[in-house]
Amino acid sequence: MPPAPESCSGCSTRFRSTRVATLLSLAFPGAGLFYLGYPFLGTLDFLGEAMLFVVWVAMLMGSSESDGIGPALGVGALFLVLTKIESIHVGQVLGARSIPEPEGRRDRVRKLGLAGGVLSVLLVAGAFPLAAAARPRLERDLDVSTSDGVWSGSRKAADWQFFKDNSDARSQWTHARTGARLTVFAHPQSLLDDQERFHRDYTLEMEKREFKTLVDDGKIPAPFRGFRYVGEKKTKSGEQIAVLAYFLYDQDGHDVHEVTVAVPREDTEAGDALVQDFLHHARFIDAVAPQR
Repeated sequence: MPPAPESCSGCSTRFRSTRVATLLSLAFPGAGLFYLGYPFLGTLDFLGEAMLFVVWVAMLMGSSESDGIGPALGVGALFLVLTKIESIHVGQVLGARSIPEPEGRRDRVRKLGLAGGVLSVLLVAGAFPLAAAARPRLERDLDVSTSDGVWSGSRKAADWQFFKDNSDARSQWTHARTGARLTVFAHPQSLLDDQERFHRDYTLEMEKREFKTLVDDGKIPAPFRGFRYVGEKKTKSGEQIAVLAYFLYDQDGHDVHEVTVAVPREDTEAGDALVQDFLHHARFIDAVAPQR
């Protein structure tokens, strides 16, 4: 009898086809192994591919615009292809054992395989729009308007004194009487991100950058919610500076907005009063992309 025969030459018993098993494995996770009569292995194959697909979608949802969706697509596609290849290989090995196939079963299996393939296509086609909709995308910006013009701002990076090349920077504002400059940043969050975790990660990051934490609390002017961070650090020139950062949670957009100013250590209270005055006049508007 030749290797992997279609049927027995003596009794005409039809064997389960490795070609059909391959097509079923491509159409739906684990289907090829179920067809060959290995339900346990088929279940493991299905669960493995399903978990990998969920992780892939989560990677797409978590990828930001700055990081790019390309790496997430490439890594996920590579692992899915590798799992498909392994499923086909296992089917080829097990299918070579000449497993008898009941009469009429192949036609039913082909119909089920076609239905499974359609279902797989629909799942993939629906997952990408879902992942795109859930990816971090900034929906709103902070804006300030005052009757006396004490705050003036620009959304053109060429006008900024600091952070011209920072992709998270959205605008920079100047206080008319003091000349102090506040910079507004935005940190888009995906549906999988946690704003409180952002708080913890920011504090740890500032500690890694050798800032000494002076204030880390939730005292944010109403109606905003978020947290306030004040840290100090000695510059290379020996000057002691303080960084004041107010983080506002956009409950509708699920994003985090940051208002930051750096002042000499002895002017910390004055800097804090400036940020609070800025927030007193601030409001959310639809996102306006800065000119770069």
